[in-house]
Amino acid sequence: MSVIDKHEINSLLECWTYINSGLEEIKINDRNSLKALNEYCWILAVFCLSELIGSKFKMDALNLANYSVTHIDLVKISSEVIGYWTHILERKKSAIMLQGANSKEIGDASLEKAKTILAEFGGISSYSSLRYGQKKPITNKIMEELRLKDIRHVYNIIKKIKSI
Repeated sequence: MSVIDKHEINSLLECWTYINSGLEEIKINDRNSLKALNEYCWILAVFCLSELIGSKFKMDALNLANYSVTHIDLVKISSEVIGYWTHILERKKSAIMLQGANSKEIGDASLEKAKTILAEFGGISSYSSLRYGQKKPITNKIMEELRLKDIRHVYNIIKKIKSI
């Protein structure tokens, strides 16, 4: 059932009101937002075209201003929604299609995050010069930030950073 089936829109003013109220309710992370935006674009096109044909292709200034504002809002929100869902779908696609590449991507992100944490404490050279008891707060912070379950993963990351 489409948006237009649920509401009766008889005038161009009702069209602006309906679309603008619908745009306020769009949530970018909602899966149905693209479908709703598609229908709002369709409604806008149909009503503007019918208004133009009815007035022999002369639109008054108020309707033209309303159209421009509504069109800009539709384009802005559509871009945000498309950007949000493109990013999510690309990540899902890489996880399904290229598991190895995705693992490398996650591993590289973990290395970068560990490097930034080490940089807070003076870098890898400062870490290496510390005694075991003094390294514990740094390794714990890395483990916590990267949500690792085993300290051996932290040691492997640090060993990898040292070899780079």
